[in-house]
Amino acid sequence: MTSVAIYARVSSARQKKDQTIGSQTAALRAHAAEQRLELPEEWVFEDEGHSGATLVRPALDRLRDLVAQVGVDVVLCYAPDRLARKFAYQALLVRSSPGPAPGWSSSAAHAATAPRTS
Repeated sequence: MTSVAIYARVSSARQKKDQTIGSQTAALRAHAAEQRLELPEEWVFEDEGHSGATLVRPALDRLRDLVAQVGVDVVLCYAPDRLARKFAYQALLVRSSPGPAPGWSSSAAHAATAPRTS
C-alpha cells in the first residue's frame, strides 16, 4: 500500500479563527482515503500560526525528518502556498529529500498523487 503524510498550515489570526487548518486536514484525509493511501495518524503535520515565508516551522521540520528517516511515498498539502510562500522554497523542499524522493502533491480541489521516484 502507498504511504502518505499530510501537511497543513495557517498563519493569520483570520485563518485560525475560520478553522482553515481543520478544513485543509479534513480534505486531505478524505483524499487519502479515497485513493486508498495508508495514512498513519502520526503522519498528519499541522503548523498553526507559522508563516510560509520561512522554512523553519515545527511540523514542517518533523515532516522533513520523517521523509529523510522513514521514507514516505506521497506528501499531500492543500495548496502550494501552504507548503511555502516562495516558489523557490517549494522547489527546495520537494527536491531536498535524501534518498528516493516522495511524490509531493497539492490541490484544493483535486489532490492527485504523484508516484515516488527511485
